[in-house]
Amino acid sequence: RGVKPKDRVAVCLPNGVELAALYFCALDLNFTIIPLNMNLNRHELTTIGRSSRSSFLILSPLTEAYLGPLSETLKIIRLPEKKLLDDSDDVAMSKWGGAMDDIFSVIYTSGTTQMPKGVAHRYESLFQNASSFIEALGITS
Repeated sequence: RGVKPKDRVAVCLPNGVELAALYFCALDLNFTIIPLNMNLNRHELTTIGRSSRSSFLILSPLTEAYLGPLSETLKIIRLPEKKLLDDSDDVAMSKWGGAMDDIFSVIYTSGTTQMPKGVAHRYESLFQNASSFIEALGITS
């Protein structure tokens, strides 16, 4: 079974084209991204993995060794060492089939209790932000 709509997918990738493309995949397939911050310790990452109810973990060889116990509890999707995309590749999307109140991503903050807390971001706010940028930048097509 692969990633399905409404699944929660933890992601531990370095910044790059693959990470950006993954966000577009989430839009296209309507799954929720749970980005993992590599500045957190293993205990915090494990807590996020469990509390986020993620069913998959996408990682690279660079990030796999660091995650430890978290990678034992989720279905793993390993990206190869070579780049899957380069900056010139086009990524096509089909028509979006989600709902505005679906959760696009859950970002974990440091919180005041020393344990990260998840903050849900819905598609509606994502599209509102995009509309604001389009208007502010004067993009017409």
